[in-house]
Amino acid sequence: MKDRSKHIEILNLSKSFENSGSELKVLKNISLDVSSGEFIAICGRSGVGKSTLIRMIAGLVKPSSGTVAIDGDLVVNPPNSMGFVTQDYSRSLLPWFSVEKNVALPFKAKNFSKLEKKRKVEEVLEAVGLADFAKFYPWQLSGGMQQRVAIARSLVLDPKLLLLDEPFASVDAQIRLELEDLIANIVLQKKITTIIVTHDIDEAIYLADRVILISDSPASVSKIIQVKLARPRSQTETRSDPKFVKMRTQLYASLRGK
Repeated sequence: MKDRSKHIEILNLSKSFENSGSELKVLKNISLDVSSGEFIAICGRSGVGKSTLIRMIAGLVKPSSGTVAIDGDLVVNPPNSMGFVTQDYSRSLLPWFSVEKNVALPFKAKNFSKLEKKRKVEEVLEAVGLADFAKFYPWQLSGGMQQRVAIARSLVLDPKLLLLDEPFASVDAQIRLELEDLIANIVLQKKITTIIVTHDIDEAIYLADRVILISDSPASVSKIIQVKLARPRSQTETRSDPKFVKMRTQLYASLRGK
């Protein structure tokens, strides 16, 4: 029987790549359960294999061994109920399409009426604060606004799962904080199971219910921290909470191998 409380089940997941005739082991025996509606942050040093892990969860990269299951079904291709956002918003958007047409791209293989498509696009553009920019083109928008378009596109089909691969790494600090709050509010309101990959410890703690630290080579889970901070969170109050500071210290020490 499928365990519906476990939205995602990762079991003994490993990944190796061929490198100049030899085998490069990147990830080793990662196991993790993610509950429905939970917000998970996967944190670790740059190059440790975080993006490879989230792409295996998304069905974009095949594991060398181990399995990923969503709602009890093994992942072999990208699931229909998933939204995916990367840091490279400039390449993910089609510059010759308007904002609303970029957001509507996921409808191409779906059977929705024109009226329903229009309603859903308007709804997500309103949610990300771009209702007045539907007719604009990506090149007319700032980087932060372009990433909002990418986020809106990932949400337009009401996904049950949202995967974020360092989505704020290419925007400036102030916009990054705004986008963190945008994502946090939307996924909390819609109760979307969310996994974010980040090397930013503060960001991981601020957003997540649990922080999964992966380290070593090949990488494996080295630490899991439960983030018991009240929601909704505040960039000023939450980050100055002594519990936040303590968790940051613990994670930083773990990253440094102490």
